[in-house]
Amino acid sequence: MKRQFIRKWNFRIYALFLCLPMAFLGCQTKEKVQLSEGAVAFKKEVQQALAMLASDLVGPVAKSDVSLIRQSLKSKTPESLKLCRACPFMIGVLDRHGDVLAIYPPKDNYSRYYSHYHMVTQALKHGKARQGWLFLSDGSKLYTVCTPLRQAGRPVGLIVITTTEDEIKKRWGIAEDEFLAIDFNT
Repeated sequence: MKRQFIRKWNFRIYALFLCLPMAFLGCQTKEKVQLSEGAVAFKKEVQQALAMLASDLVGPVAKSDVSLIRQSLKSKTPESLKLCRACPFMIGVLDRHGDVLAIYPPKDNYSRYYSHYHMVTQALKHGKARQGWLFLSDGSKLYTVCTPLRQAGRPVGLIVITTTEDEIKKRWGIAEDEFLAIDFNT
């Protein structure tokens, strides 16, 4: 009887050691998507533009100084940003609640609240860049990248860069899935 009990447990132990590795084979992390040259160039241009803007905007955004934010946007865009020279774009500066403080190019009476957009709330919550789409009333898609502005390690607001779907495809040759695969945090 004792031998039978030991044989049952030996079988179970062997089965466990054989099945356990197979269970973990399905839990491997996904491979990173190999980005095209266009996607690499787009990522580099966006990161350079965001870094250039962030250096001048952190202080004014932390203080909600809209006039200084507008002045900074006007002096930095579009001539000084490679990304924006020839493409339709919009740059938005949001406070830490997702409310628009200023946009470029400027529009009168522009009020849009981004606080209910998932990518905005996630960028503010986790302090990391996020990308996704915004849709216009005509159904057209805007490719959007938002990145936190940090002061003393805490997000004080966001910079949001949007451009049209046509421009992303025509200028950089980026498809939807590749755009989502770009990691703007590295």
